[in-house]
Amino acid sequence: MYRVKLIYSTRPRIERFVRDTRYEDVLTQTACTKLLLNHNIHTTQPDHCTIEFESDRDRMLAMLKLSESTLYKARLVD
Repeated sequence: MYRVKLIYSTRPRIERFVRDTRYEDVLTQTACTKLLLNHNIHTTQPDHCTIEFESDRDRMLAMLKLSESTLYKARLVD
């Protein structure tokens, strides 16, 4: 599988609360949905910040599109 990891900036944490990844999960899901609707790139999401692609071609096109966001930085995962 070909993977991209989205690196999110750290958010302020409230004492005594466990780090919640729902925010990152929703943003990653949104990115996957936009890739499908706008560019016909099929993806899977194994965790809150990783996107898997069927081909390297899809991953490279997605990297171009994901790099436009200011919410996260996209990094290739080998």
